[in-house]
Amino acid sequence: MGHFYYTKAALLDEADLEVEGWPQAEDLEALWEDAADAMSGHVYGEEVEYEPLALVSERFNAVLDMSGHYRASLVKENWDVSLKKIARTFAELDDNMMDPFLKTGDLKALEERMQTGILNRVKAGEYGEARSLITGIENLQDAELPGFRDKIHLSLGGDDDAYDMREKNYGSGRRLILEYAVVWP
Repeated sequence: MGHFYYTKAALLDEADLEVEGWPQAEDLEALWEDAADAMSGHVYGEEVEYEPLALVSERFNAVLDMSGHYRASLVKENWDVSLKKIARTFAELDDNMMDPFLKTGDLKALEERMQTGILNRVKAGEYGEARSLITGIENLQDAELPGFRDKIHLSLGGDDDAYDMREKNYGSGRRLILEYAVVWP
C-alpha cells in the first residue's frame, strides 16, 4: 500500500547554514547535508516522515536530485528553471512574467506585471487565477521571490507549498531551495 505525501520546498540561504569557524561548503553534496539537516528540525511528528528530495543552489546553478521513492517535482535542472516552476505552481506566473524578473531581479516591475495580470484575468472571468496572483503579490513582499510563503505558514499537511525559511533576506548569490516530501503512512 502506498503512502500519501505532500511535496514542499524551502527557500534557504547558505548564511543560515554556516557555523562560525567552519569553512564554506565547497560542493552540492555538503550543501545537501546542511540543508537537509536544517529542515529536519522543522518537519517532525510521530505520524509523518521527512524525506529530502532535491536541492538547487544559486551559487552553483545546479541541482542535486536525491529522490528515491518520492519524486522531486519543483526543483529542476538549475536555479532559474526551479524558480520558474515554483512561481508557476504557487503564484500562477508564466514565463512572460518570470523571464524579465530573472534577468533584472526588479521586484517592482514584476509586481506591476502581476497587477496587470490580475486585471486581465478578472476581465476574462478567471477569478481563481486572479486570486492566485493576488496571493503571489502578498507573498512576494515577504520573500522577495515569487511563489514562496513566509515560514510562519509552514505546515505538515495542507497542500504542496513553498516557504521562505531564511532568518532574513541576505540577497542573491547563495540561496538554496530544498524540496522535500512530508509522508503520511
